[in-house]
Amino acid sequence: MRRLMTWAAAVVLSAGVLSLGCGGGDTKTGGGSGDSKKADGGGKDVPKGAGKTASTPVDFKETGTLKGKITLKGTPPGLATLNADIQKLLGEKDKDRCLAHDAPPEMKEQQVWRIGKDNALGNVFVWVAPPDGKYFRFDKADVEKMKLADATIDQPYCAYVPHAFVMFTEYHPDPNNPKKTEKTGQKLIVKNSSTIQHNTNWAGQPDNPGNNVIIAPKETKPIDDLVPSKTPIEFKCNIHAYMKGWARDFDHPYAAVTNSDGTYEIKNVPAGVELNVVVWHEEADFVNGKKGEPITLKAGDNTKDFVVEPKAK
Repeated sequence: MRRLMTWAAAVVLSAGVLSLGCGGGDTKTGGGSGDSKKADGGGKDVPKGAGKTASTPVDFKETGTLKGKITLKGTPPGLATLNADIQKLLGEKDKDRCLAHDAPPEMKEQQVWRIGKDNALGNVFVWVAPPDGKYFRFDKADVEKMKLADATIDQPYCAYVPHAFVMFTEYHPDPNNPKKTEKTGQKLIVKNSSTIQHNTNWAGQPDNPGNNVIIAPKETKPIDDLVPSKTPIEFKCNIHAYMKGWARDFDHPYAAVTNSDGTYEIKNVPAGVELNVVVWHEEADFVNGKKGEPITLKAGDNTKDFVVEPKAK
């Protein structure tokens, strides 16, 4: 069996993105990808996102970094109306907190389209998936070296922070049994750092049926039962109905969400083998198809940019 080089990893969480940065090294990996905004089938008996005949791990000797920028083509339809509606709703309940003077501007605007300079688009999910018939595999030692931090989502005003993030909660350790999974130990911490009450309602059928809990001011709620799925997990607050957030849970760390400047970076991706890169946005849906598009990385840096086009209303 090929010896593995040292793998170090860090999970970096900012107001708009949770990205997995795995510093340097080489590994066998654990597979899967999200596949649909709606429930898409794909039971738990095979690696999520892999072909239903998945039987062999992706074999590789080198790794590379995939990075790039995602931009928006044109202007989303109805954006001005959407912003106006959000402003009105924010002022109808708990407005002293929802429209607090110290709240960042992005906390008082619509959250679906985070458009930056030169039409850079934030909150876009980008991930790498194995080809049909393959899955990513990890050794337990590989996962332990990653030192995965728990993911955190907060509600300091009347919006989720971050609005979109990725998780890596299970991996495939057995080169001869793609059905076998182990927990990475990563969980989600839901915070309410505001002075008002929120509820957190999350679901991602069929794999993550979710729950709905009240979170009092300054309290936290750990969620440790999330699993990798083809379906994104939606977060919402029924008390403040305009609050929404999204997560995708993978059985590998090859995923990221674009920052406010539209950039993303995914480290330690297997190089020299054909994979698929997939791009998804909550409103634009799959940018390059549910299976994405083929990509073969070289060792070192690789750049891949994408353009998102809003759906016509």
